[in-house]
Amino acid sequence: MAVVTGPARLRRDQAPLRAPAARRPPLRVVAPQRRPPRPARRSGVGLALAVVLVALLAVAGAQAFLVQGQVRLAHLQQQLGSAQGRQRDLEAQVARLEDPAAVVGQAQQQGLSVPQQVTDLPLVTPSSTVPTSGGRAGSGTTGHGAAGTGR
Repeated sequence: MAVVTGPARLRRDQAPLRAPAARRPPLRVVAPQRRPPRPARRSGVGLALAVVLVALLAVAGAQAFLVQGQVRLAHLQQQLGSAQGRQRDLEAQVARLEDPAAVVGQAQQQGLSVPQQVTDLPLVTPSSTVPTSGGRAGSGTTGHGAAGTGR
């Protein structure tokens, strides 16, 4: 074992010797330099953000308008379907009521009877009518206006 003695070992409290440093000027506090603001860049970014925000709001408004229209369209389609079903039911009911057998059956239920003989009446035209009182027969007038007033 070797014993260390003396000058080969440095103490912690002693610093190694340095070469003398060049003398520096003392430090001083300086005021910060004022730079002119960059309004063009800041306003450009602000303008771009405003345009994006307005575009997003416009898209959201348009989307809400379209959804509202789709809801209204669905409601109208539902009403149309129910109205078409009702129309089909009414047309079927009219067809049943217009059926001659159904008409005869209802007439018999109300106490009417089927005639034994059916007589067709002759066709009557307006020019061959007989006047009822004071008119001219066969004149072809249709009864519009007063007689003898020139109308």
